[in-house]
Amino acid sequence: TPDNVVLALVYRVEHENYAEILDLDKDKCDLIPPKVYGILDGWIRESLPEFINNVLSLAPGPERDEAKRVLKHRMDTLVDKNLKRTLYSVCRSLKILN
Repeated sequence: TPDNVVLALVYRVEHENYAEILDLDKDKCDLIPPKVYGILDGWIRESLPEFINNVLSLAPGPERDEAKRVLKHRMDTLVDKNLKRTLYSVCRSLKILN
């Protein structure tokens, strides 16, 4: 989905060596729809990649279980329904909700 493409770009920019420069006069750039912008803005503001990384970086055990509880609590307290749905989808695809 377009939401996941945007989140993949955020991941690449945050976690990989992303040193490209966009020239808006030559490079093709599309405007982000308001709904996707809202999800992206919330994704960054709520530090959701950090919560997910905490779960994924820990070995199975009590610490990872606690990180999952924290992530689930964060997801349950999100107000934006689109952001909540996107986070749920990402967590489900990563198999970290169980």
